[in-house]
Amino acid sequence: MDVISDAAQSVLESAGVGKLLAVIDSLQVWARAGAMGGFASDYDLITSGVHAARSFAIKLESPVLLVSHRSRAGQDRGGLFASKGSGDIEYAAETVFELSRNTDAKPDRNGEVPVTLTILKNRHGNAGGEILLYFSGALQSFRQGTGEAVSLNVNDFIELRKRKGKK
Repeated sequence: MDVISDAAQSVLESAGVGKLLAVIDSLQVWARAGAMGGFASDYDLITSGVHAARSFAIKLESPVLLVSHRSRAGQDRGGLFASKGSGDIEYAAETVFELSRNTDAKPDRNGEVPVTLTILKNRHGNAGGEILLYFSGALQSFRQGTGEAVSLNVNDFIELRKRKGKK
């Protein structure tokens, strides 16, 4: 983690910016790669990886986006506890998002399928909002869908909930 932390610090300094977004895709593969000899359970490796990523975020005062595999139970149900390997994934997170799609949905003429991003946990605002996205497998990209969608802006989210009669 020191090599990554040093490289990130160098990027911050050379770019003259105060923050960066670090993306770890996937947490499980990254955590196992850090084992380098010796034996540890997946639980221990993933828990250590979560704590290392959190320390990295605190040190650089920058967000870290951890992409996690789903557990077998999470494949069907999804939800806050669907991440594979350790409960610390949810506990340590400031925000938890989930991407889901209707498996019956067929790609449109652009080859895109509708996907819903749900805010499952948000320590700095409301959770439960959904954002409609379209995913292109060929381009490995998302674009925001049309229709009523919740912005990540907390004030927009609160206003939408008021219009729907929720507190």
